[in-house]
Amino acid sequence: DQIILKTANTTAITVDSSQNATFAGTITNTPNTSGAYAMFVNQQNSAGWGLRVAAGADSGDNLINAQNGSGTEKFVVKSDGSATFAGAVQVSDNNIIARMTTGNGGIRTIVDRVDTSDYAGFEVQTGGTQKWFIGAREDSTENLQFFNGNSSGTVQNVLSLNHSDSSATFRGKVVIDPDNDITQATSQTLYINSDGDATIGFGIRGNGSGAGFLIGQDDSDSDMFKMSTHPTD
Repeated sequence: DQIILKTANTTAITVDSSQNATFAGTITNTPNTSGAYAMFVNQQNSAGWGLRVAAGADSGDNLINAQNGSGTEKFVVKSDGSATFAGAVQVSDNNIIARMTTGNGGIRTIVDRVDTSDYAGFEVQTGGTQKWFIGAREDSTENLQFFNGNSSGTVQNVLSLNHSDSSATFRGKVVIDPDNDITQATSQTLYINSDGDATIGFGIRGNGSGAGFLIGQDDSDSDMFKMSTHPTD
């Protein structure tokens, strides 16, 4: 019921009565064909699978190691399910979904750049043209930038969130929507709250030198509302 082929008195190929073939060693396929597959697997049973690959017991073992003709790795799948792609991955007309299947854990997307001279983030395009970039830019900082790719001829950081001091810098106008009031006994359009002085500062091309004019509530002077040309008052 079996056909066994041996080399050096060792079984190399076994074909059983169900026409299943078992190879004892490595299978090497080196065709030189144009316009055809080197290997084609076509499963005709709807309850079956096309290809099964099992390898290794450790998470660092390779299940699949796809290389080009020069032996450079292009696609690698490890035993722990992780996959590494050497080039871009394109998903056409569908969603990219990251879904947790067990609790008490977490899930995130990691974009790891080499240093601050690189960029890393999320880009929005329209017709192949960049419109928005959200992430860290190649500006020697760790700041989070909302970058306007090119709207009405303007290319700039619309919003910058400073990694060092947690400050936010808006490049253009800030619009407050009066239909979304902060929940208070009396509704406000803009609410400024602080453990100390609650103020608004004004400066003309200050460039980090501080405000030249302040308006706000002075916590150290009976909570009086003041307008001052001295930022320390």
